[in-house]
Amino acid sequence: MNSQKIELHEPSIAQELCMIQNKNTTITIMPLSGQIRVNGMNITGQTTLKHQDRVFFSANNVFVLHNPVEERLLKQSGKVIKPVTFEMAQNEIGEHSNVQSKGYGWFRDEIAETLILTHEANAIALELNRGIRFEPVIVPAMVLGDKTKHSKASILILYAFRF
Repeated sequence: MNSQKIELHEPSIAQELCMIQNKNTTITIMPLSGQIRVNGMNITGQTTLKHQDRVFFSANNVFVLHNPVEERLLKQSGKVIKPVTFEMAQNEIGEHSNVQSKGYGWFRDEIAETLILTHEANAIALELNRGIRFEPVIVPAMVLGDKTKHSKASILILYAFRF
């Protein structure tokens, strides 16, 4: 097998994060350590990637798969291929985060951003062995004394004390 290595240097990305294979134009990704999202959803096993799938290796690293063979077939079948934006990819994470917020798109976006930041903070803390963990929380408007009556997404810091 002809192997290639791509190195991403960021504290929240594991050294050997995943394996990507291309066999007869079928591209698959297999997580080895850490967390990987495809089109906003966490993956835990081997996943087949399609043209324009969005792969998140961290909160700030999203890669869009470009498969020329599949792209050509899609265009020949008359499919319109829209460009992928970073904002669109981030919104997918919010859509797949089990947050039901009909009529509150702004709140879903706030929660999506909080989830991304929490994920990155936890990855950095784990790599640095800090004994600290972060969790996303929703703080009710009543607790905040918010006159607009809107809850807020926030991040809770949990410390692990060693004696």
